[in-house]
Amino acid sequence: MVESSLKEKTRLGYKGKIILSSFGMMNPGKGYEYVIEALPKVVEKFPNLLYIIVGETHPKEFGLQKHVKFYNKYVKLSEIIKYLKSTDIYLCSNLNPNQITSGTLVYALGAGRAAISTPFLHAKDILTPERGILINFKDKNSVRDAILKILSNPALKGLMEKNAYSYTRHMIWPNVALSYMEVFNKYLNIKDKYEKSFPKIKLNHLLRLTDDFGIFQFVNYTKPDKTEGYTLDDNARAMIVCCMHYNKFKQDSQLNLIKTYLDFIKYVQQKDGRLFNFVDHNRKINLDNRVDDAHGRALWALGFLISIDLLPKELKSEAEEIFKKALGIVNKIKSPRAVAFIILGLYFYNKAKPTSEIIPTIKMLADHLVSLYNDNSSKEWKWFETYLTYSNSKLPESLFYAYLVTKDEKYLNIAKLTLNFLISITFENNRFAPVGQDGWYFKDGHKAHFDQQPVDTSSMVQTLILAKEVTNEEYDEHTGGCHDGIGKSSINLNQGAESTISYLIARLSLDGYYRKNKDMR
Repeated sequence: MVESSLKEKTRLGYKGKIILSSFGMMNPGKGYEYVIEALPKVVEKFPNLLYIIVGETHPKEFGLQKHVKFYNKYVKLSEIIKYLKSTDIYLCSNLNPNQITSGTLVYALGAGRAAISTPFLHAKDILTPERGILINFKDKNSVRDAILKILSNPALKGLMEKNAYSYTRHMIWPNVALSYMEVFNKYLNIKDKYEKSFPKIKLNHLLRLTDDFGIFQFVNYTKPDKTEGYTLDDNARAMIVCCMHYNKFKQDSQLNLIKTYLDFIKYVQQKDGRLFNFVDHNRKINLDNRVDDAHGRALWALGFLISIDLLPKELKSEAEEIFKKALGIVNKIKSPRAVAFIILGLYFYNKAKPTSEIIPTIKMLADHLVSLYNDNSSKEWKWFETYLTYSNSKLPESLFYAYLVTKDEKYLNIAKLTLNFLISITFENNRFAPVGQDGWYFKDGHKAHFDQQPVDTSSMVQTLILAKEVTNEEYDEHTGGCHDGIGKSSINLNQGAESTISYLIARLSLDGYYRKNKDMR
């Protein structure tokens, strides 16, 4: 995450200063003199500016003794990092246009700092306009204008910092090591020889996003944005996470979270059973904007809760009351994803409390998906709609569940056909690449690759695990992190409720799968 420069400035004794910095051994090719010559006009507008150079030269003739500081020693990496953390803009004024690499520029971007650089070869590759500014060689006016542009626009500076940090994540050592492992595996086939491991399951961020009412919808990086309120979508999914976690670890602390999310679902339910999605920061329900998908997700979450044997009876009884009330309107819901989520909820409910009423309802909803498939599929397009959007895999997944309950082969056949079609679209070079939100994928069109969302990865993990268990056929599965999305040039660093919950559901699902199959060492 991009750190503010204030903390490190205070430690170094530069609180209240705007810090520009340059690093590297002093030599005639560094071009520091052009930066110094550019500063008088900048200092007129920003008198608290300080330019720190690791090296030695003579700034006195420009009257900048108070604004240029030289650190005349060889510095260790730990010291460089301290100064980079205190930096507002990093300056790379090298004069050799053929320079193929700059370690200091990479470190600056890796620290999440806006950068200004002359256009040598490496800088032109990595310093695009969203991360910084390229300046002319030996041109003090170009330097001056670039510094003023960034310092005069805090929003631009913040965006550059965020994009610089995002861009460099593939350069950090753990990710470099993974890249080497992929190369080794390509030629040595060592995939099954190294230990399979997953990150430790942590609910720290989920707790951070949750207050006594529910889980907040949005964040700024990792800090909850309380002004944007809450959604039923997120609280339902969060309840699934906590139920999965409790089922695995039996930690009583999860019961309080489950109760919080369950109370939220009850709070948004109306007398006729309808469940509303949006609640503002004042806890006022938006009754003008109802979403069928959210209603379906809530039924999925409630059914899943009811199916967990170890949970207290009072929680399951409360969930069942809400569940039965919400079932009253399912025959009016036609949205494919909402229908799929409801089938999941009914499957889990029926698993815990088999009744004569549930299976006919599952068949009615599954037949609706079959009808959509028959209306929209073709030889080349085996899908329920004429487009692919979000949580696509939940549609075939729901038919796998319908098959488990009814043993009707038509549900199994369409589930396999549509899942295989989705796999053909979303797996590229053995990597999962979900349909991007920026344009989706329409029949006879082109698949959008950005912005990819974690909820799609999470859904595919769950679907592939179920497909493997139902069919005993080999499928592939991948999971990702919990940032909000993958853009064209960087990841979205915010870690919102949907992303965090999606990751946790996928992570817990994979853990359960590998433990069941005794493949995890």
